[in-house]
Amino acid sequence: MYEIIMRHISALTVMKNALDWMVSCEVFVNKPVVIWNASPRASHTDAALREIITMMSADIISQASITLAIVGARLDEDGIVAHTAIAADLRRRWRQSGRIWRRVRLNSALTIKLPGLVPASYAAQQKKAGRHSA
Repeated sequence: MYEIIMRHISALTVMKNALDWMVSCEVFVNKPVVIWNASPRASHTDAALREIITMMSADIISQASITLAIVGARLDEDGIVAHTAIAADLRRRWRQSGRIWRRVRLNSALTIKLPGLVPASYAAQQKKAGRHSA
């Protein structure tokens, strides 16, 4: 799963350039993406990134994406870990990401589209093979 942490506008520019290089190889098509934004003041950055990711046909997992006030709080890594509310929210979102990731069965020969998580054809194949999909 791709997790993107946006801190400010320049980060968006660098990320956009990286994403521009990846558009033609279709690496993001139907892939789950979680966006972590470190500043609520960067709502325009978050919105622009979401638009780019959506245009690349990736699936943004909104329930695991998050915006935190890390930049405004001037917290370093240790401060983030020590901050009870931020650390708890990050752990909760990380667990959500993990649960969703486990439910998504990524296979290079199979295209998976969220929010159904498992396409009907794949679920039918798994049932026929005696395995149950998530």
